[in-house]
Amino acid sequence: MRTLSLVVTLSAFTTPLWAADFTVTRTDDPAPDGVTLSQCRVGGDCSLREAVLAANKRPGPDRILLGRAVYELTRATSATTPDGRSGPLLVTDTLDVAGAGSARTRVRWRSGVTPPHMFTPHKHPVWTASGDYQIDLQAMTISGGRGAAGGCIDRWAGDLNLRDVVVESCEGTTGGAIHFGGAYTSEGAGAYVLSLVDTTLRDNLAQYGGALFLRQTGTVIGDGARLLDNTALQHGGAVDAVPAETTVISYALQMVWRSEGDGTQVADNSAGGNGGGFSLVGPGYANIFSVSGAAPIVFERNVAVGEGGAISMRLQSFASPVAGTTAGMTLEQARLYDNAAASGGAVMLRAVRAVMNDIEFARNSAQNGSGGAIAADYATSGSRQSLLAIQRASFNQNHATQRGGAISSQCQIVSAYDSSFHANTSIGNGEVISSTGYTNFIHVSTDGHGQPTMGPASLHLTHHTACPGSGFTIANSVIGGTDNCYGQHGIIMSNGGNQFSSYAGGCYFQAGLDAYGSSASFALSVGTFGGDKSVLGWTNDGITRPQVNFGQPSLCSITDVRGLPRNVGACDAGAFEQQW
Repeated sequence: MRTLSLVVTLSAFTTPLWAADFTVTRTDDPAPDGVTLSQCRVGGDCSLREAVLAANKRPGPDRILLGRAVYELTRATSATTPDGRSGPLLVTDTLDVAGAGSARTRVRWRSGVTPPHMFTPHKHPVWTASGDYQIDLQAMTISGGRGAAGGCIDRWAGDLNLRDVVVESCEGTTGGAIHFGGAYTSEGAGAYVLSLVDTTLRDNLAQYGGALFLRQTGTVIGDGARLLDNTALQHGGAVDAVPAETTVISYALQMVWRSEGDGTQVADNSAGGNGGGFSLVGPGYANIFSVSGAAPIVFERNVAVGEGGAISMRLQSFASPVAGTTAGMTLEQARLYDNAAASGGAVMLRAVRAVMNDIEFARNSAQNGSGGAIAADYATSGSRQSLLAIQRASFNQNHATQRGGAISSQCQIVSAYDSSFHANTSIGNGEVISSTGYTNFIHVSTDGHGQPTMGPASLHLTHHTACPGSGFTIANSVIGGTDNCYGQHGIIMSNGGNQFSSYAGGCYFQAGLDAYGSSASFALSVGTFGGDKSVLGWTNDGITRPQVNFGQPSLCSITDVRGLPRNVGACDAGAFEQQW
């Protein structure tokens, strides 16, 4: 059973006392000859393969030093079980391999030696390891692998730390660059860590997980991590994360993607199925976030032919018993720009309980369906209703070809707090949101949607025969511009504290608790206003705005869309709080 605590494991690249250093003196891949505990090869010279074999012989941590060179592997094999003497480099104990820099040191399979494309019976990644020990790969480029599980790196049941590493031009069935997985134990997955520090995974190809395939994993740390231009023929253009299933029992997904320091960039990846950036499958959970003070995790220009241009998460049934029957996701301090998919231009949630906090959605597109930024839907079997909670989010210029320019909700419970919606568009109704479930807006600002006499509505409530019911309430919000409400089936109700423009006649009005005003008097414009994302706000120019101190005190939130404090007991309507 794994005993190393997560706190210790997260301290990546700690320097152990090396049992031995092996300096590689040749760049070719000869047949291993006389590898001993003290030397790589009879005669004193040393290939990379021989250095790995020698390090495996010694108990405890060892280090291999590479120079400024290209190290080529050529000893291919038809064996299905690697032995390290041919095929991939097999690591069986704690090891640190350090090059001279990712632009100076390259480790690769020679072109033409390994199978030229994937879906072959042979397993030829560059590195492979399975066991509860730590592997550090530093200051090198790894390329040319053609593995089944992991095109270039196959790591199972142990920690893997990459620093100043580029993994490129690799192909695999699961994980074009890396396959990383937890362990089958009676307690579920071990708390294993994959650390990506100043590391780039680019131009890799796989059936599932163009850059990275995660099975029943623990924690991924991204600090200056870049997942760029990877392709999945099925799901997960950059990352595919799934539960683990055996013939006897299954283990739920347990994934944490922790962005630190310089953050994580997921850009220009594509999937032939779902999840142009990340594809996540439950039961289980996925927690994707940046720590306080770190750069946000950024998803941009990712494309999925199916659902979820940046992120797709769905609840899936398994034949064998599963630990848990629900799927959940948290997404915090993230920026999602210019992603596209058939539905769910940025995010697709199918029977998933999700919480999103401090998010910016801009220019995402549902090109053949609903939900320009987010589509939340039910599973065709099992759960009919789940939860989406959104806080401190901004939605700018997202588009859907059907309905829900920013958000489409089918039978879900959606709550949005301290959130801003501007200039989202859809062909059908609901340029801000189209909902067939239950929706609650508190401290929301909208502007730039709808048309005075025709065209799609801004806030749209309708029904679906699969839903147990529907409803829509708004409070302490500003519905500006020519934005409007359309209760196609039911009424969009008010809980007071709302400022409506003169075009918002379809929104329910509570005399004495809500007010109509001129859109110009709100003075809403798009800017950062001292925050770090674009929101609807206004400049404090000394002119009294009707929304100032108009919110119902009992419904006042603590902070506004930027995370700045609200006035106690007399808050502004809308997402933005004027700072005095």
